[in-house]
Amino acid sequence: MASDAPAEVDVQLGGIIKALRMAKKLSQTELGLRIGVSFQQVQKYERGLNRVSASTLVLIAKALDISAAEILQTYEARAEPGRFPDLPSDPLEQELLMGFRAIASPGRRRAIAGLVAEIAKL
Repeated sequence: MASDAPAEVDVQLGGIIKALRMAKKLSQTELGLRIGVSFQQVQKYERGLNRVSASTLVLIAKALDISAAEILQTYEARAEPGRFPDLPSDPLEQELLMGFRAIASPGRRRAIAGLVAEIAKL
């Protein structure tokens, strides 16, 4: 007998899509326009109520300026011990994380991590 509950993989993938969309400061309407669906359909993807096909995942990734592989790697990383279980839900945390990931220099990344640690002590 089939369950009406969404599959956990669909819920997790939807959460990743939502976090990435929010980090890019896109509305559900804007993402929907970019991929050719309504904002209601985007809502269903983000909640895991509708599964995201491979072709739709590629369109979403392109609209979010990320590769589909990176979205799937984020999903896979959740299962790895010692990794963060989820992308932050706070938009400021998402912005900080996305900016940090964009820094190529290991030295600059260490400096920023040190700065954040020092500020957190205050």
